[in-house]
Amino acid sequence: MGTTPTATTVLLSCIVVLLGCGALWIRHWLAGQQRQRLEQLQQANVSLEARAQELAHQMTAAQRQADIKRAAMMETAEVNFFEIDVATNTRRFADAFLHLGGRQRLPLQSCCFTPAEWRERVHPDDADGMQAALDDYINGVVPHYEAQYRMRADENEWRWVISRARVVEWTVDQRPMRLYGTLIDIHQHRLNEIALDEERQMLTTGPVVMARVRLTRDSPRFVYVSSNVATLWGYQPDTLLALPSSLDIVHPDDLLALKDDFWRAMKNEEDRP
Repeated sequence: MGTTPTATTVLLSCIVVLLGCGALWIRHWLAGQQRQRLEQLQQANVSLEARAQELAHQMTAAQRQADIKRAAMMETAEVNFFEIDVATNTRRFADAFLHLGGRQRLPLQSCCFTPAEWRERVHPDDADGMQAALDDYINGVVPHYEAQYRMRADENEWRWVISRARVVEWTVDQRPMRLYGTLIDIHQHRLNEIALDEERQMLTTGPVVMARVRLTRDSPRFVYVSSNVATLWGYQPDTLLALPSSLDIVHPDDLLALKDDFWRAMKNEEDRP
């Protein structure tokens, strides 16, 4: 004999059914939200990948442009860039050749040089000074690194160069770790300096006395004489500068002819437009 369900039982059954349907709906809704979120993430990932590729392309293009500009600058300005690893004292150049004066390009067998390999390229008389200047900068003795030395261009030629660098990377204890710098050919400039020094040396210690005389209507006077006048003429420079007239040291037999030359020079100066 069956029993008739009460209203409470029916109500509970309905509630259970409703809860089950609600749970199914919630599960379905959550699954839909998850699929939607996954699609959004996938779209965002595609967008990010596309943006990353675009940025990579832009960076590559920018790097190419930077390389082109750097190469043009190095060639036109004849500048060579290098970096130094302080721990190993290894020197690495940016290109496979060095730009030298007169648009010369010196091929390098390797862009990277050990201390011994680079020292072989430096003139024996300059190698110690070059390394000492670098050590002084790294150790904080001097605030800047700069060295002028002769570098081997080929088997028969040494060329003067100037090298400058600064620290661009430090260790955790603030010791220099990496330097970045430039190397420039100054060969012709250095030869000119040497020639001027030799001329200056000749004028101060050689067989030629340099003198400057101020021409006046009364009498010419010394305003400058080179220091070697004491050796060659037997006069101290101050003695000659104190003379009332530079003609006071001229032999009497030559004085008249010299005065004629002097007055002729004065007249030519006055007649000059």
